[in-house]
Amino acid sequence: MANGTVYCYLPAPAAWEGKLRQNLAIQGLRMKKLTPDDAGEKLGWLVGLQGFEKATESAPAQPPEEAMLIFHGITGARLEGGLRAMMKAGVPRSVYKSIVTAENAKWDLCQLCGELKKEREALDAGEESPHGPAQ
Repeated sequence: MANGTVYCYLPAPAAWEGKLRQNLAIQGLRMKKLTPDDAGEKLGWLVGLQGFEKATESAPAQPPEEAMLIFHGITGARLEGGLRAMMKAGVPRSVYKSIVTAENAKWDLCQLCGELKKEREALDAGEESPHGPAQ
């Protein structure tokens, strides 16, 4: 039985997608694909959190161009297993990765991508993450 899901947003096909799905399944994790049509939806709605509804407005004109993997319902050893599954599948380090939190559940995919991009730029520049130190 699967415990937790990795939501995979790919703006273009990726050679590693099938291998990632297989490796996650071995770890007991599901993978659900998100599409550019999902870009305007709140993360909370996409992962099935209570209190979130489908957006009434259409998706943004420009969906994110960067690939993202979003972990939901995965902690501890399962999270480590998911990260190992990504490495074994050949997922590039450049792919953005996030865990669903109470804060980012309110963001749509475009906002999440923007925040992940700012965070990566800050870390690459040797600065502290805009969201505080890693915990």
